[in-house]
Amino acid sequence: MSAGGPSASPGRTAGHYVLLEFGTFSLPARLFDTRIANAFFERLPVVVDLIGWGEELYGSIGEDLGSLDPVPHIPPGGLAYTN
Repeated sequence: MSAGGPSASPGRTAGHYVLLEFGTFSLPARLFDTRIANAFFERLPVVVDLIGWGEELYGSIGEDLGSLDPVPHIPPGGLAYTN
């Protein structure tokens, strides 16, 4: 998977919009307006090798961006980061 930051809409507090590319298809995604999401956005583009675990995919970005208010459940379609 690769993620690129096409552009963030000026003045939006919702966070940045990115495009996740999976070879044969791509998905738009929105990053929340948090310190970690902004740090991730600043490092784009990144390529992540994904590994399947059940119905979820995991991969490393190879960097520790810190931690911030972890949540126990990620909703379907959600993107999560953990250091």
